[in-house]
Amino acid sequence: MATRLYLRNLTPTDSPGETERSAVLPVVGGRDAGIAIKALNTAKGAAQVSITYNSFANADHNDDFFTSFSSDALAAGDVTAQTWSLGIAFSEGNAAANSGLVISLYVFRPSSSSVVGYVRDSDSQLGPEWGATEDGIVASFAGSAVSGVQDGDILVLEVWRHTNAQSMSVAYAQTCYFEGTTDVVDATTTNAASYIETPQTLAFFTPPAAGLPPNSLMMTGAGV
Repeated sequence: MATRLYLRNLTPTDSPGETERSAVLPVVGGRDAGIAIKALNTAKGAAQVSITYNSFANADHNDDFFTSFSSDALAAGDVTAQTWSLGIAFSEGNAAANSGLVISLYVFRPSSSSVVGYVRDSDSQLGPEWGATEDGIVASFAGSAVSGVQDGDILVLEVWRHTNAQSMSVAYAQTCYFEGTTDVVDATTTNAASYIETPQTLAFFTPPAAGLPPNSLMMTGAGV
């Protein structure tokens, strides 16, 4: 059974800290929007929210870090190589911004503040250019396997805005929408429940009660 994780306007239970850990982004230029880290959750939100920052007023290649979304603690096992999908709503303040989505997705170990392995870490754009008003972006990508996941590790999605070059050197508003009740499709213009999904059934770690052994399940492949 697939695991769909929604981008939520919640403080995560296990946070990697407000910093980017992509090994390849930004490629050239870019900025940190300075937005507090959010959560990934199997449950949807109740009403759409948005986060916004302004791009640099230049016509350069820029990769701008919106923020991270992190999951609850995973159970020990492996993240298998799968074709992941995502649906996230965005807007760019003007068509001249030429904005698109790039991501870094990885398993993070809070106990050592280290990246266990990257599922995807790339400057290759996912989906089409964003619209000048709210627009759902739906895309898929080949995710790499990450082995050796331990109880308590977390999945982290870094959301980045990418442009090869703005058509005009103007600071444009860039906005990400999530926390809504309707799963994003490519025509979404309101109430966006933005998400990321793997065909794999991910299991989450339940810490043991005092004096009891851990109650955790291994992660399994899709349909297992």
